[in-house]
Amino acid sequence: MRTIKSYGALTIHVANSQTKGIGQYGREWISQPGKGIYLSLRNTLTIKNEKNILSIAQLGAITMAHVLNELNMKVQLKWPNDLYFNDKKLGGIIVEVVESKNHVCEYILGLGVNLSAPNVLDHAIGINDINNIEKDSKHLIQAFVNQWDDFVHIFSSSGLSSFQALWQKYDYLSSKVVTIKLHDKETIGQSDGINEFGEFKLVTLKGRSLLFDHQASIINIT
Repeated sequence: MRTIKSYGALTIHVANSQTKGIGQYGREWISQPGKGIYLSLRNTLTIKNEKNILSIAQLGAITMAHVLNELNMKVQLKWPNDLYFNDKKLGGIIVEVVESKNHVCEYILGLGVNLSAPNVLDHAIGINDINNIEKDSKHLIQAFVNQWDDFVHIFSSSGLSSFQALWQKYDYLSSKVVTIKLHDKETIGQSDGINEFGEFKLVTLKGRSLLFDHQASIINIT
């Protein structure tokens, strides 16, 4: 792992590979040498509403999707914080909150994006697999960091409310029928986007509108 930027409270580390990469819900993230972008960004954030802390990872996913879509890659967002292309997983974001006190949050944001899809996974895809044109990972990292700097400044005061339109634009689950699981209970309904805190909005088959927090998981899509 190497540090590419460090000043003040902000530190960014980039790795060529990881031996114990983790994804959402503690799942393994396969990090083959030279086959992906593996970045950790540590910083502090003054946040107006502490409930917004739960959606920092979603802001990271929105940021990376926006960067890639500016390159005409048509990347989508799968709740809560995954990157998708053509029904295959491209990457994801996780966040560890180191400390949160008096509206100041210290966090570590982990970004994992495939440049080439791992051979052992048939449901994954890489950036270079999309159009068979190799992308410069250094350029993509710099673009992400620059965009994150802009977006997180807005997020600090308004949370995800300023980014709901972007989420809707990139939403992989838009209007799809899904099964969502929370505390061993499964619910089926139609995806209805996210609210201002990044919670999943679902309309059940009986027409009820429900909200699911970040502890829930999507287990089926039809």
